[in-house]
Amino acid sequence: MTEQAESWMSLAEVRKLTSLQEYSVEDVFEVFAEQADEEGALSKQSFFECFAHIAEESGNEIDVDRFRIVVDRLFATFDTDGNGSVDFSELASGLSVLCGGSRDEKVEAAFALYDFNGDGFISLDEMTRYLTSVFKVLYETQPGTR
Repeated sequence: MTEQAESWMSLAEVRKLTSLQEYSVEDVFEVFAEQADEEGALSKQSFFECFAHIAEESGNEIDVDRFRIVVDRLFATFDTDGNGSVDFSELASGLSVLCGGSRDEKVEAAFALYDFNGDGFISLDEMTRYLTSVFKVLYETQPGTR
């Protein structure tokens, strides 16, 4: 299935299938934040429900089989320890590249996830975490980029 997916998967196709390109980063973050638990994690079921909600709200007709493959692969990309949940901040950072809006809007929204005290700075560890999340999505949606 992975080899088949790589033949059609691209950043543009993932944006279209998930309908994220039609929503601002803030709107997408809100949908996922509402489903996160007290520790800021989303279960696989919550993760899929968020994507289903976004796809349904968009009103776009989607290829259900490809949609499931993409969402499943995105979840697996962020569930690095295989515990069945993903961290909201890391997930949101990664998903920001799939959302609509300008590059600056996406970076600002993702940056705000890590600038906890609002001083306009994030630590090197936080920046590394942010960039790792972004590159996870880019590598997964553009198999040749690794």
